[in-house]
Amino acid sequence: MDDQRAFAIERDWGQFHTPKNLAMALGGELGELSSAVVDALESPGGKVELSSLDSVTSEIADVTLYLLRLFDVLGCTVPEDQARKVRNVSAFDQERAVLVALANLVGTIGAVLEIWQWSEPGDNQTALHAEARIVAALRGVAGFAELVGVELADVASAKLARNAERYPINKCYGSNVKYTEFE
Repeated sequence: MDDQRAFAIERDWGQFHTPKNLAMALGGELGELSSAVVDALESPGGKVELSSLDSVTSEIADVTLYLLRLFDVLGCTVPEDQARKVRNVSAFDQERAVLVALANLVGTIGAVLEIWQWSEPGDNQTALHAEARIVAALRGVAGFAELVGVELADVASAKLARNAERYPINKCYGSNVKYTEFE
């Protein structure tokens, strides 16, 4: 979270990182994660290790980074036990377990989005209600990542490093333009 905070400060992105904007971006990333998982599971080439697919691990990282940024912006404490231990799953049940975990993650992040659906800027009551839902979402993404076979800290750190290359300070300082628009 400290690295991500520094990343945002270096680029003067705090102005864009309102809780509502972060929650909306989180929803978009969850949609991209869901799409990547479905594409992988429907692959005509047979069974694919989800942990080997950049499309999946990159989106797990994005969901994690947006959740952590929400924790930071709201001043909430990240729980030390963020990973919910997933029971052993046989290879036969792996696909089902991944889909169930993804569906649970969709539900918990949907609950986060719902908080800001009709909120007004600066609504402190909204922030107070958000922490428990964000904790549940972080636990959900941690459990999902465990099923897929990736470490949240590793994929989030790698994604932040890749984002630093995509968003050099001299090109994106104070701007909310996507990297594809200034390369």
